[in-house]
Amino acid sequence: MENCYQTLPIESSSFIVPWPFEPPFSASSSARCHGFTSSTTPGATTASKSHSEAEKRRRDRINAQLAALRKLIPKSNKMDKAVLLGSAKEQVKDLKRKAAEINKAFILPTETDEVTVDCDIPEDKMLMRVSVCCDDRPEVFAELIRVLKGQSLRIVKAEISSVGGRIKSGFIVCMFNVGFTCT
Repeated sequence: MENCYQTLPIESSSFIVPWPFEPPFSASSSARCHGFTSSTTPGATTASKSHSEAEKRRRDRINAQLAALRKLIPKSNKMDKAVLLGSAKEQVKDLKRKAAEINKAFILPTETDEVTVDCDIPEDKMLMRVSVCCDDRPEVFAELIRVLKGQSLRIVKAEISSVGGRIKSGFIVCMFNVGFTCT
């Protein structure tokens, strides 16, 4: 079986033509021709089948999540997957923008600890807007007042909100010992 081709003389030259034979092997056996081995083992078939089943489960999970996403996105029944994901991305961006607008209008605590200070200097006073967001604890207000007084600041206006164990305090403060008037 080493020689899979036969040389036939035709007129004055030789041509190589395939040797007419049936391969003496089945799909689960091994064959060898010119140093190349072809084999299909039961283990390889099982691994391929297992991989196919795992891939089908993965596709089913993705399709189930896309079906759930279609329920959340308006007019998405006829959308293909790429358009659906693009629409979902735009919806999330829009919701983030709206949440930021609401957060500007209302003082709501966020999940991160933060301190912000914005200065606004009118002609005769120095006002600052100070915002503190942190976990709600009994001593937080005493600490804030101590820090503000230590910086020679007086609270002109305060807004405080607490949601889910978090607190956000917004203050308008002015300096009271540098010749500015606080009103």
